[in-house]
Amino acid sequence: NVQNTTLDWLREKLATQVKVLGGNALIGFKYVQKANVFSFSSVSWNSSGTAAVIKNLEKYVEDSATSDQNTTKACLYCGEQIMAVAKKCKHCGEFLT
Repeated sequence: NVQNTTLDWLREKLATQVKVLGGNALIGFKYVQKANVFSFSSVSWNSSGTAAVIKNLEKYVEDSATSDQNTTKACLYCGEQIMAVAKKCKHCGEFLT
């Protein structure tokens, strides 16, 4: 419950608490903004999330950054860049084989 702050600060504060608890991931980050009863110009933020331990998190992040799903290629028909795993070009509409 913090007044007049940013979402980034709330997320960082929860991430710090996750590390203290021995976790390496924050799942289900939620926040709600509430006006103060005594002063409507001041708002309070309530945030929550679940501390989690994901095995091999570093490897997962590394693998997802270099996976084929994140790479692109040129369409054989129109030459526009498309996802490497695409079955149909989003630019010209041709099906790829």
